[in-house]
Amino acid sequence: PGSRLAPLREELGASADDVVVLYSGNFAQKQGIELLQQAAEQLRDTPQLKFIFCGAGDAFERFASATGGLAHVRCAP
Repeated sequence: PGSRLAPLREELGASADDVVVLYSGNFAQKQGIELLQQAAEQLRDTPQLKFIFCGAGDAFERFASATGGLAHVRCAP
């Protein structure tokens, strides 16, 4: 990662050594987003992983609420 990404990583709470997992797209049941939630929950004890979920859709608010208690997860519309 180049230094141009440093401000974005800082804003997301990710250090230069963290691995960022990004999903950007539609949040609907047909996308299988429950698998994303399960992965984030199962990997909650892996602090070097940061999950970033961006998007919109009828299931986004429910997804953001369900993952809101996970310190390594960020959701943005």
